[in-house]
Amino acid sequence: MFNYFDDKFKKDSRSCNKGNNAYPYPADMAEGLCHLFKNYGGDSFNGGLYRIVKPEDIKTWSERVCQAFPDYEKTTVCFGYDWLGSRFLRRMAESNGFIIEIQ
Repeated sequence: MFNYFDDKFKKDSRSCNKGNNAYPYPADMAEGLCHLFKNYGGDSFNGGLYRIVKPEDIKTWSERVCQAFPDYEKTTVCFGYDWLGSRFLRRMAESNGFIIEIQ
């Protein structure tokens, strides 16, 4: 599912321990997002260039974005951020939706 991502982004040596991956994801979250968080959640890539949000921090990151952009509340999930501070969001229920970048 993430072959292109795996080819372009190399996981940093200090990656997050995934534990038992028993985090309760929202029922309306797309399968691709669940896969992303279960397999890459909390990991850093290419020397900190890009990071995936830890599953337990999804709500916190998404709420921060929604404070500034209320239209995204309850419809998007913040899944990643980069070294410049850009946040990356995706609509929760869409499996092939657009990625939203907020700077």
